[in-house]
Amino acid sequence: MLLSVTIETNKKRALEVGTRLIQAELWHAAKTVETTKTQFYYPLNYKDRRESPALIKTTDSIATIRAAADAAYADVTFTLPVHDGNDPTAATTDHDFTRKDVVWGLNLPSDPTNKSVLYILAGAFEVREYVVDLTIAEVIALL
Repeated sequence: MLLSVTIETNKKRALEVGTRLIQAELWHAAKTVETTKTQFYYPLNYKDRRESPALIKTTDSIATIRAAADAAYADVTFTLPVHDGNDPTAATTDHDFTRKDVVWGLNLPSDPTNKSVLYILAGAFEVREYVVDLTIAEVIALL
């Protein structure tokens, strides 16, 4: 299940810090740290065997992450309004995505109250970026 977490620290720049969308069932080697926080490894491309996962710490409890990982999807695919050419001012076109291929996402830094960026697997060695005309919270609500 896709889950919005607040990342405090990570060992890979790609995830940065702040509120991020992750694929909850991809985490592994999780442990509770600082009483209420969770530290775990998260792959940015689980299909690539050469990928080394990011070590991240979130303010979310391990129980929250475990519950999201155990939840079942209502559908395998979903449709999102993607801005053409990843230009946030361009028109949108509906794109279908497979839930399991969502790697992570964040609200678009230049327009965090209206748009987001999702990173989707496109084969074993490529992750593509899509600017979506919804916030992360709205994306999660669709799922």
